[in-house]
Amino acid sequence: MVGFCTLFFNKSGVVLDYAKAIQESVFEQLRVVRDGQLRIVFSLDLKICSWEFCARQHKELIPRRLLIPQVSQPGAATQKYQAATQTASSNLSVPELQNNCTM
Repeated sequence: MVGFCTLFFNKSGVVLDYAKAIQESVFEQLRVVRDGQLRIVFSLDLKICSWEFCARQHKELIPRRLLIPQVSQPGAATQKYQAATQTASSNLSVPELQNNCTM
């Protein structure tokens, strides 16, 4: 948790309030980071009665290893197209060249 917290005492328990908190969820192919406010309500014997997180913003982060293959595809297609045009005879049509370079 980031930032300062506020602590409230009342007859039924304790309320802990973080104005700035970060919550992170990690999935197999995605990580989600949420920034927001966290409030936890404890009973008098310090058991959690309830908690709430109100998100102000979030970021979805995708691992680089998943993006690299997609980024390299246009470069590979360009190289394949250039090789086809350099070695092809002058009577090769545009659709034939495009078929050669479909990935």
